[in-house]
Amino acid sequence: MFENESTSDFSEQLIEGDPLINEREALEEVSNMQSTPTPPPLAGVTNKITTPVENIKKSSLALISEDEIAKPSASTGIKIKKRIISVGVFTQIDAAYKAMQLGKLAQAKSIYLKVLKSRPNQVDALLGLANIEVHEGSKQNAITLYEKVLAKEQTNVVAQLGLLQIYSNKAPLAKQQILEELSSKHPKNISVLKALGQSLSAQSKWAKAQEIYFKGYSLQPNSVFFTYNLAVSLDQLGKGSAASSYYEKAINLNKNASDPVDITAIENRLQELRGAK
Repeated sequence: MFENESTSDFSEQLIEGDPLINEREALEEVSNMQSTPTPPPLAGVTNKITTPVENIKKSSLALISEDEIAKPSASTGIKIKKRIISVGVFTQIDAAYKAMQLGKLAQAKSIYLKVLKSRPNQVDALLGLANIEVHEGSKQNAITLYEKVLAKEQTNVVAQLGLLQIYSNKAPLAKQQILEELSSKHPKNISVLKALGQSLSAQSKWAKAQEIYFKGYSLQPNSVFFTYNLAVSLDQLGKGSAASSYYEKAINLNKNASDPVDITAIENRLQELRGAK
């Protein structure tokens, strides 16, 4: 609620999302983006699991929808955050949204800028403007706007998805550097930690990946994603005993997971490690 301004209880279900790319489409985009091929085995390393956990899941959104970005609501499958805004700001945001639907980006941009002139941190205006910047090819401006949203709302779904979509087009090293910078600004952001861990794993930078997955595991100790990928990283680093422990934890966590993954490969690797003792 803004100070010294009359307000009305508008649930921002319409304007909370990305005006041109809604949250459901964005989730599908992230699913496609993160379903990467299985990395080839490292030279000199045999019988080790290098497949990120999302590649052994039963369905394409099994883990993404569970804990990658946001917990879906039971009714719609999408978590919609509600805020209270003033009638005047709501009217302007609604007008900008309608202009974007009609493809009048210049008009929508003008409205968003007008809102931000008086309300620099108005989230919906920041998100709408960021979306326009992406469509106009000004991705760095969009990144700045999305990061401004995350500085205010660290778990904002639309901003997270917007950044991840932009980063998906970067070369591996450039993507890693951007994600590392974002992680330093938002060290507890789960989506960023997952994306960074996957980026490092894809480059076989297992020591760094292990550090990132451990950070994620510390924040979400019941996450199959972080537990399994932490085990893989330790395994790749030759730390079989520690890897076995986390493989076991991943198997146990998977039993109660809402969308369990196929653990055959994990069990086979665990047996190999036990046999090597």
